[in-house]
Amino acid sequence: VTTITFPARTTGVWLGCDIPPAVIPPQGVETYRLRLQEGQWLMLGCWPGMLTADVLFTVIAPDGAVLGEVNSPPSNFWEGTLPQTGDYDIRVHNLGAEPVTPTLDIRVPAWLPLRDGQAAVAGRLTPCSHSEYLIPLDRSGWLSVTVASPDTDDLALTILGMTDRSPYLRDVVMQSQWSAEVAAQNYLVSVLTRWDLEGRWPSEAADFRLTVAFR
Repeated sequence: VTTITFPARTTGVWLGCDIPPAVIPPQGVETYRLRLQEGQWLMLGCWPGMLTADVLFTVIAPDGAVLGEVNSPPSNFWEGTLPQTGDYDIRVHNLGAEPVTPTLDIRVPAWLPLRDGQAAVAGRLTPCSHSEYLIPLDRSGWLSVTVASPDTDDLALTILGMTDRSPYLRDVVMQSQWSAEVAAQNYLVSVLTRWDLEGRWPSEAADFRLTVAFR
C-alpha cells in the first residue's frame, strides 16, 4: 500500500511525476491510500500507459464499500462525493497479460464558500500538483474570479460548471481574470500555468492568491 499526501496548500497530485509509477505485473494489484473527509469531492483519472492494457481501478470507502469501478480503457475517469471521513483506497488491477505502469491523476478540490458574496484563498502550485476549488452558488448572478502571483505572470484559470458540465473558461485562453453572469450550481475553478498547456512539469513552485466575488 502506498500512502498519498498532497503538498501544502495544494489540492491534488499526479502520480507518475514526482512519485514513480508502480509497475503492476499481469493479474497484479497496486493500492494507493488517502485520508479524506466526508463531503469532499474526489476526481480520479487513470491512464494505463499502453494501448493494449486492460486495467480496472476501484475506489474503496473506509467502511469497505465500493464507490466506483472503472475499466481503463475505455473509460479513464471517476468522480464523486465522499460519504465519510477516513482512509480511502484506490486499487489498480492489471487484468492483462503484460506488465503496466499506470499514471494516476488524483484531485480533491477544496470547497470555497462565499461570505457576503466574497471569498479569497492563498494557494500554491508545485511541480506535479493541482490547485482547484469548488464554489457553491445557490442562485444566479454575476461571478468574478481573479488569480495573481508574486512569483509568475503565467497563471491562468479554467472554470467548469459541475451540473451542466459547461467549460465557462478554457485553459487555452490563458486568462487570469474572468467574470460572467451564471446560473445556480457548483463551479470548479482550476489554477494552471503555461507549463500545463505545454504538457511539461513546472520546475519551480509558485504562490498565488485567488479571489472570488459574486453579486
